[in-house]
Amino acid sequence: MIDYVKENYGVNESKIYATGFSAGAGMTNTLLAQYPDVFAGGAPMAGIAYGCSAFDQAGNARTGAIVETASFNCMGLSGRSQMGEWPPSVKSMARYQNLLRTPEMWAHIVKESGPANYSGPYPRVLIWHGSQDTYVAYEQMTEEMDQWTAVHGVDQTADNSSKELKKGNSKHVYNEYTNSQGEAVVGTVSLNGMAHGIAIDPGSADDQGGSKTSGVVPYVYWGLDMDIYSS
Repeated sequence: MIDYVKENYGVNESKIYATGFSAGAGMTNTLLAQYPDVFAGGAPMAGIAYGCSAFDQAGNARTGAIVETASFNCMGLSGRSQMGEWPPSVKSMARYQNLLRTPEMWAHIVKESGPANYSGPYPRVLIWHGSQDTYVAYEQMTEEMDQWTAVHGVDQTADNSSKELKKGNSKHVYNEYTNSQGEAVVGTVSLNGMAHGIAIDPGSADDQGGSKTSGVVPYVYWGLDMDIYSS
């Protein structure tokens, strides 16, 4: 699909990006990991680290129903059948903790999944997550940050002094991680008090957009006004 767009619409191949929310955030991380030669960057919103459900802690691929169960555990939830409600009010933290990995282990999963013998640059990543997300564990933002900083060969200590991605906005905390050239290769945006949703800022200015809406699924909000437009 992307090749078709490039061939027929004359897009700038150095400015191809991926973004997605929830399961779409998981797919965003998948695209960035498997096609680093295609994407310049991506922005997963309320997602999980790449490979969390698809690989066990030894790096072996999971299959079938095991992947589905692991997906719930990666989200920090113990699943519908075990809790009898959706979403569960109590996280299965023991199972969740068993899915956590070191930055190096996360990076290994990414690099093993991309093109064979790939030695080119990896996409820049800006990770968004609400601090009160009851669907996908907020801690997954740290796992994603660990993963992509290690992929880029930088440490997990933020390098920015200002914690604002949008000046004057106190509803978020922004951290960025830079390489030896001073380029921000990974960023995280923690949205204070936000549930499972997409941060929007309704308006007509260049840096505004989105409409405040909620979905048919409980505890899921497609657009939450945080005075910062993630998309």
